Amino acid sequence: MRLGITGHRGLSLEVETQVRDELTKLVVDCQTEDLVGISCIADGPDAWLAQAVLTHGGRLEVVIPAAKYRESLPDWHCGGPARVSRRGPDRCRRDSR
Repeated sequence: MRLGITGHRGLSLEVETQVRDELTKLVVDCQTEDLVGISCIADGPDAWLAQAVLTHGGRLEVVIPAAKYRESLPDWHCGGPARVSRRGPDRCRRDSR
């Protein structure tokens, strides 16, 4: 099962809790050997899906949507993408011109 996400940043704590719970339920229902998450790993739901997939033993494909994309993420989140990247995801870069 391939699961992709595009999410919103800056969600309230209440909404964050609901979204994380739903993402976990979705991922746990998938067979690990077929599970592939597709995410830009931005702060918020993108990163939460990526983490849920990896925690469940699936693979991750990281989409880098633009040049200097990482620099556009908040400073406090920079460890998230780096942490996920060390787990060995497949990467796809789409440079905007």
